[in-house]
Amino acid sequence: MARALTLARIVLLVVVACAVLAGCRKSDSSKETQPTDSQSKPSSDANGVSDKAPLFSDITKATGIDFVHAAASTVRDHPTKHYYPDIMAGGVCAFDADNDGWIDLYFTNGSHPDLCATSQYDCRDRFYRRNAAGSFVDETDASGLGHTGYSMGCAVADIDNDGDLDLYVTAYGQDVLYRNDGDGTFTDITKSSGVDNAEWSASVSFLDYDVDGWLDVYVTNYVDYTEAVTCRDAAGRFDFCGPKSSPGVADVLYRNKGDGTFEDKSIAARIAAVSYAGLGVVSGDLDGDGWPDIYVANDADPNLLWINQKDGTFVEEALMRGAAYNAGGEAEAGMGIAHGDPDNDTRIDLFVTHLIGETNTFYRNIGNGDFDDETAITRLGVASLDLTGFGTAMFDADLDGHADLAVANGAVKRRATPLDNRTDFWSDYAEPNLFFHNLGDARFAQPTPPTSLSQSLGTSRSLLPVDIDRDGDLDVIITNIDHPPHVYQTNAPNGNHWLAVRAVTADGMRDAIGATVEVVFNQSERRTSWVAPPGGYQSGGESVVHFGLGSAADFQSLEVIWPGGQRERFGGGKANRTINVQQGTGTIVVPAGSPG
Repeated sequence: MARALTLARIVLLVVVACAVLAGCRKSDSSKETQPTDSQSKPSSDANGVSDKAPLFSDITKATGIDFVHAAASTVRDHPTKHYYPDIMAGGVCAFDADNDGWIDLYFTNGSHPDLCATSQYDCRDRFYRRNAAGSFVDETDASGLGHTGYSMGCAVADIDNDGDLDLYVTAYGQDVLYRNDGDGTFTDITKSSGVDNAEWSASVSFLDYDVDGWLDVYVTNYVDYTEAVTCRDAAGRFDFCGPKSSPGVADVLYRNKGDGTFEDKSIAARIAAVSYAGLGVVSGDLDGDGWPDIYVANDADPNLLWINQKDGTFVEEALMRGAAYNAGGEAEAGMGIAHGDPDNDTRIDLFVTHLIGETNTFYRNIGNGDFDDETAITRLGVASLDLTGFGTAMFDADLDGHADLAVANGAVKRRATPLDNRTDFWSDYAEPNLFFHNLGDARFAQPTPPTSLSQSLGTSRSLLPVDIDRDGDLDVIITNIDHPPHVYQTNAPNGNHWLAVRAVTADGMRDAIGATVEVVFNQSERRTSWVAPPGGYQSGGESVVHFGLGSAADFQSLEVIWPGGQRERFGGGKANRTINVQQGTGTIVVPAGSPG
């Protein structure tokens, strides 16, 4: 992951600094103002949000979640104390597992003999169900979940079209697939389903790549690492290895046969032709032809953009489309991916997090699936230079109609100057997270003073926006290696409005993953998003599309481009609620119990 800066990189950093210090795009002075954490918040309402309420409130203790991630490197008698999978681990999934209308949580955990042999560590993954009081209760045993291998990440989707969300867990070792049995319990169907990936895997994207009505699975595989491989820092001390210490591994694509089983189509679909160190992944219609494509962030290798050929195969076109390398022509340490439309041009852009000494990179979609590195223009580069980014997400935190951005950070190599004054093992790797407010034209700024999300130090990995309290704004969960997760409640300004859209297939059974949804409000303003599980690094959640509408209390229309390219227009209605749109009906349905 560590590389010396090239001349091209130095030139790029000068350009980025220019954008931040001088401004590379003309704008009026009001747009240069740094937003505050409590920006534009009117008087308090029944939820206790006031004009002085912070945008994010840390509610971890109130949730009742007592999970602590386990990492073998913390065990002092471990031979090297730097077990490579430890530094990459820590996933979370948030979904309504029992169909009671509320979000439940699944955390992945470490599992190493040196660690799990001691009684003080619970090395299982943990499942928490939300109870009637609004807190979470550990129901790992009762649910049938609780993988005991070395888990990395997870993702959720309805693989059998029965209306329940199933769970895929990646691992350093055998992946696991759990079927949701519909009564709050799960069954391990890994062997019977044909999912046999035993590589070190990281992130998962569900997609219907052949548009046959059944969700397929794309899994990123990392490197072929064994514990015999050890690494040291410049001072000769043991430290965590990087991706170039072990060979890369090809990703895997499983086709859903529709009978409860999957077949490995990696070779037939041409995915197996490339063996890189894969980490983050997202899928969606990037070139505008109605069929889902796949974008992969690779660690110290070029990123991949698999363009769907509509015949069961993909062609890798990241280089020719401007998304393989940064503007300096370098392959960076790709970790997590965020997708969204922060410039509101109805095209989905991409943001990739990277290693300390590199900037995170914003790839703007300029049309037809082509991209430009506009990190400098968006002002997202400089703040990331001294940090290592992993999980990231674009979401409209304050519901003002412009997508904001958050990044979970944590070093992978011992920092030269620790930021944490504690003396535990992980203090050398702890870093603050980042939150950027969208100024309204796809230029970003960090709020002053910083949000609480940005103030805590940790070795953070997954970052997942999810509406835990079902109040219409997206809360945030961040995982931390060898430490508890953080749960942040979002307090969006009361004067801003929202709309949540669940787009479902023609049979009404599952989310239409791969569809594109566009909402029109204020007569002519448009916002676009994919129907896709959130989470670009080892995390996943429900595929409900959330829009901030600013001051608009209603919307004029919705248009959905369904998988395969069919367009369908729906009418408008009131904001501040969740609505369902079903393919082929042309009718909006407000589900019973919808907020707002």
